[in-house]
Amino acid sequence: MHLLNVSIHCGLEKQIAAIAYDFKPDVIHLHGGWHPVLFFCARVARRSGVPIVLSLHGSLRPAVIEGDRRIKKRLAWWLYQRRLVEMAEVIHVSTETEKGDLVRLGFNKPVVVIPNGADVREVRKSRGPKVLKLHGPKSQTRTKTVLCLGRLHPLKGLDLLIDAWKLVISDYPNWFLLLVGPDEQGTLKALREQVKRLGVVDSVAFSEPQYGEEKMRVMQNADLFVLSTRSENFGIVVAESLACGVPVITTKGAPWPELLGISGGAIAERDHEMANTPKRNAPNVINQLNQPTPAIGRCGWWIDIGVEPLVEALREAMSLTDEERREMGENGRRLVESKYQWASIAKAVTGVYDEILSHKR
Repeated sequence: MHLLNVSIHCGLEKQIAAIAYDFKPDVIHLHGGWHPVLFFCARVARRSGVPIVLSLHGSLRPAVIEGDRRIKKRLAWWLYQRRLVEMAEVIHVSTETEKGDLVRLGFNKPVVVIPNGADVREVRKSRGPKVLKLHGPKSQTRTKTVLCLGRLHPLKGLDLLIDAWKLVISDYPNWFLLLVGPDEQGTLKALREQVKRLGVVDSVAFSEPQYGEEKMRVMQNADLFVLSTRSENFGIVVAESLACGVPVITTKGAPWPELLGISGGAIAERDHEMANTPKRNAPNVINQLNQPTPAIGRCGWWIDIGVEPLVEALREAMSLTDEERREMGENGRRLVESKYQWASIAKAVTGVYDEILSHKR
């Protein structure tokens, strides 16, 4: 099977067309949305009779559509984005919530739900101490870390987290909050001003973005991870933190009820049959992955969006013993190993390709 995998970073339209025509792929897999290059690739695929799988990666989430550049997105919706979705044989989403977004937008397409994952091998090889260059006065007496790693963006709810931190930190003098990530939309400046205004400068530190093994080391050295997001398609940092054995607090803006020890659904669920014709036997890997995942145990907190829920969760998590947090972290590691490893997810995706091609023959 020949696969052409295209994201918005692939380059010029003519180069993509040449690759598609010369390479003669069996399937073209497009990633993302809101970029005319993807629509161009879909038209190339249609003209050459190649089926399309479209991975949305949260691009049609309400917070994305109504967020940055919403006027341009409304124009793009009518010019090409809707047509891009309609041209795909199968839509790949990472959560049931994202599948619901398609229904609300009026699409009736074959949908496959396959989550993102975490590279457990990368976690293992990145073990070891990591000293960050911190931009903030971290007291030497503070030895416990609450980590928030990701884009510094208004959608991430970091202002809510800092407000909550102000209300809890006086009771936990050996803890500090570490915010790691790239600045977007001037959020870093606003957060620094908030930290100063609330008088928590001595317990909050900022660091430049971390990637690869460096990022994994930062996560492994944390005692608790927080994603205080207002809206998240998947929240891959949650899976990565769990893979590092670190318990997680996140909001219901992210699709992680499994943090509470709730039994998860299938790693790959089909909303529709792939075609109206009789279905061949599904690949064994898809049959296996469609079995429910048993509950492994609590590995964090899944809370309402807001300051007070964050205060309550932080107090509970920071009051636990190191051993209790380690136990929750081990539950999280087992969850990732059983459900969110990239090898299993890759098999699910190739199973989708196989099924598409079975109806093309």
